[in-house]
Amino acid sequence: MTWKVKGQGTVENIDLSFKDQGVFPADVRLLLVNLSTIAGSRATPEAYIDNPDNVAKLDTIEVIPGKPANIHVDMFGEAFIEGHKGIEVSVQAWDAFGNTVADGTSVSFSLDGNAVFASSDVGITNGRASAFIQGVSLPDDEAKLIVTVGEVTQTLDLVMRHWCIPARHLLQAIN
Repeated sequence: MTWKVKGQGTVENIDLSFKDQGVFPADVRLLLVNLSTIAGSRATPEAYIDNPDNVAKLDTIEVIPGKPANIHVDMFGEAFIEGHKGIEVSVQAWDAFGNTVADGTSVSFSLDGNAVFASSDVGITNGRASAFIQGVSLPDDEAKLIVTVGEVTQTLDLVMRHWCIPARHLLQAIN
């Protein structure tokens, strides 16, 4: 019995003690410890007895991203009452090994205070999600943005500003 691996892997602990029963256990490991945590690493084990043309191929083993472990939230812009301008929110999410989390991983945006979402994603795409926040009829300098990806949550401060028109502009508009 001969084992081999195509891709990023090795075969270890080959046990021939059950060969009379036609059982040949072995451990297939992804090559190197650090590669075994990189999403997309692949290995396809193969086994043959005597004739390499008579090969049994096992399913490909592939490392997929793990559950969210870390998130980073950026906010750009400023928001005023009555929906003037707004704050763009960008979220990135990674698993414990630094892989971007899988597409479709749920993301939740919520607000505590006087603001609304003009738009928000419900899932991660290419490790990212976004939202756009606008102010409502009242200013709020204690509003909070809560972002949750998987079981990881981050809370950030928001400020919904007064919308001020300088007096000189009002006077010009009246005259």
